[in-house]
Amino acid sequence: MKSLTPERRSEIARHAVLSRYGKAEPPSKAGPWFGLVALPADYVWKGAAHASKVLDAARADSANVVFSSQDRKEVFARSQMKDLRDRVTLIDEYPYNPQALHIKWEYTPDMEAMKRLLRADVEGGKS
Repeated sequence: MKSLTPERRSEIARHAVLSRYGKAEPPSKAGPWFGLVALPADYVWKGAAHASKVLDAARADSANVVFSSQDRKEVFARSQMKDLRDRVTLIDEYPYNPQALHIKWEYTPDMEAMKRLLRADVEGGKS
Protein backbone atom coordinates (compact mmCIF):
# COMPACT_ATOMS: atom_id res chain seq x y z
CA MET A 1 0.00 0.00 0.00
CA LYS A 2 2.89 2.40 0.67
CA SER A 3 4.03 2.26 -2.94
CA LEU A 4 0.63 3.51 -4.16
CA THR A 5 -0.14 7.16 -4.68
CA PRO A 6 -2.54 8.82 -2.25
CA GLU A 7 -5.13 9.13 -5.04
CA ARG A 8 -4.96 5.40 -5.78
CA ARG A 9 -5.21 4.49 -2.07
CA SER A 10 -8.26 6.75 -1.79
CA GLU A 11 -9.83 5.12 -4.87
CA ILE A 12 -9.27 1.62 -3.43
CA ALA A 13 -10.72 2.63 -0.05
CA ARG A 14 -13.75 4.27 -1.71
CA HIS A 15 -14.40 1.12 -3.74
CA ALA A 16 -14.12 -1.03 -0.59
CA VAL A 17 -16.69 1.11 1.24
CA LEU A 18 -19.08 1.02 -1.71
CA SER A 19 -18.64 -2.75 -1.99
CA ARG A 20 -19.43 -3.19 1.67
CA TYR A 21 -22.77 -1.49 1.25
CA GLY A 22 -23.66 -3.07 -2.11
CA LYS A 23 -23.30 0.08 -4.18
CA ALA A 24 -20.08 -0.70 -6.04
CA GLU A 25 -19.91 -0.73 -9.81
CA PRO A 26 -19.66 -4.20 -11.30
CA PRO A 27 -16.29 -5.25 -12.73
CA SER A 28 -15.68 -3.84 -16.19
CA LYS A 29 -15.67 -7.30 -17.79
CA ALA A 30 -18.96 -8.43 -16.24
CA GLY A 31 -21.28 -10.16 -18.63
CA PRO A 32 -21.96 -13.52 -20.17
CA TRP A 33 -19.23 -15.88 -21.28
CA PHE A 34 -19.63 -18.16 -24.26
CA GLY A 35 -18.10 -21.61 -24.22
CA LEU A 36 -17.54 -23.90 -27.17
CA VAL A 37 -18.51 -27.39 -26.04
CA ALA A 38 -17.43 -30.31 -28.22
CA LEU A 39 -19.65 -33.35 -27.94
CA PRO A 40 -18.03 -36.81 -28.12
CA ALA A 41 -16.75 -37.79 -31.57
CA ASP A 42 -19.04 -40.84 -31.67
CA TYR A 43 -22.16 -38.83 -30.69
CA VAL A 44 -25.35 -39.93 -32.47
CA TRP A 45 -28.74 -38.24 -32.00
CA LYS A 46 -31.03 -40.43 -29.89
CA GLY A 47 -33.62 -37.92 -28.79
CA ALA A 48 -33.79 -34.83 -26.61
CA ALA A 49 -33.50 -36.66 -23.27
CA HIS A 50 -30.35 -38.45 -24.36
CA ALA A 51 -28.89 -35.26 -25.85
CA SER A 52 -29.51 -33.43 -22.58
CA LYS A 53 -27.62 -36.09 -20.60
CA VAL A 54 -24.72 -36.06 -23.08
CA LEU A 55 -24.55 -32.26 -22.98
CA ASP A 56 -24.60 -32.15 -19.17
CA ALA A 57 -21.76 -34.69 -19.07
CA ALA A 58 -19.80 -32.69 -21.65
CA ARG A 59 -20.26 -29.45 -19.68
CA ALA A 60 -19.16 -31.08 -16.43
CA ASP A 61 -15.89 -32.25 -17.99
CA SER A 62 -13.82 -29.11 -18.57
CA ALA A 63 -11.79 -30.94 -21.24
CA ASN A 64 -14.85 -30.75 -23.51
CA VAL A 65 -15.04 -26.96 -23.23
CA VAL A 66 -12.67 -26.28 -26.10
CA PHE A 67 -12.69 -22.50 -25.98
CA SER A 68 -14.37 -19.74 -24.01
CA SER A 69 -14.57 -16.00 -24.46
CA GLN A 70 -16.87 -13.06 -23.87
CA ASP A 71 -16.99 -12.46 -27.61
CA ARG A 72 -19.53 -14.77 -29.27
CA LYS A 73 -18.13 -14.07 -32.74
CA GLU A 74 -14.70 -15.23 -31.60
CA VAL A 75 -16.18 -18.47 -30.25
CA PHE A 76 -18.08 -19.02 -33.50
CA ALA A 77 -14.89 -18.46 -35.51
CA ARG A 78 -13.13 -21.08 -33.35
CA SER A 79 -15.95 -23.56 -34.02
CA GLN A 80 -15.33 -23.22 -37.77
CA MET A 81 -11.64 -24.13 -37.58
CA LYS A 82 -10.35 -27.22 -39.32
CA ASP A 83 -9.88 -29.41 -36.22
CA LEU A 84 -13.57 -29.06 -35.19
CA ARG A 85 -15.27 -29.17 -38.59
CA ASP A 86 -16.30 -32.83 -38.31
CA ARG A 87 -17.33 -32.60 -34.64
CA VAL A 88 -20.72 -31.72 -33.19
CA THR A 89 -20.18 -28.49 -31.25
CA LEU A 90 -22.44 -26.21 -29.25
CA ILE A 91 -21.93 -22.61 -28.17
CA ASP A 92 -23.13 -22.41 -24.59
CA GLU A 93 -23.70 -19.24 -22.57
CA TYR A 94 -22.43 -19.05 -18.99
CA PRO A 95 -23.03 -16.26 -16.46
CA TYR A 96 -19.42 -16.79 -15.25
CA ASN A 97 -16.01 -17.60 -16.71
CA PRO A 98 -16.09 -21.40 -17.12
CA GLN A 99 -12.30 -21.66 -17.18
CA ALA A 100 -11.82 -19.76 -13.91
CA LEU A 101 -14.38 -21.52 -11.73
CA HIS A 102 -14.25 -25.24 -11.14
CA ILE A 103 -17.12 -26.81 -9.28
CA LYS A 104 -17.07 -30.35 -7.99
CA TRP A 105 -20.52 -31.53 -9.00
CA GLU A 106 -20.54 -34.79 -7.01
CA TYR A 107 -20.71 -35.03 -3.25
CA THR A 108 -19.60 -38.21 -1.56
CA PRO A 109 -20.06 -38.20 2.20
CA ASP A 110 -17.44 -39.76 4.47
CA MET A 111 -19.61 -42.41 6.11
CA GLU A 112 -16.90 -43.62 8.49
CA ALA A 113 -16.41 -40.12 9.89
CA MET A 114 -20.17 -39.74 10.32
CA LYS A 115 -20.36 -43.06 12.18
CA ARG A 116 -17.51 -42.01 14.47
CA LEU A 117 -19.28 -38.74 15.28
CA LEU A 118 -22.57 -40.50 15.98
CA ARG A 119 -20.82 -43.10 18.13
CA ALA A 120 -19.03 -40.35 20.08
CA ASP A 121 -22.33 -38.53 20.57
CA VAL A 122 -24.11 -41.66 21.84
CA GLU A 123 -21.23 -42.70 24.09
CA GLY A 124 -20.97 -39.24 25.62
CA GLY A 125 -17.86 -37.95 23.93
CA LYS A 126 -15.74 -41.11 23.93
CA SER A 127 -14.41 -42.29 20.59
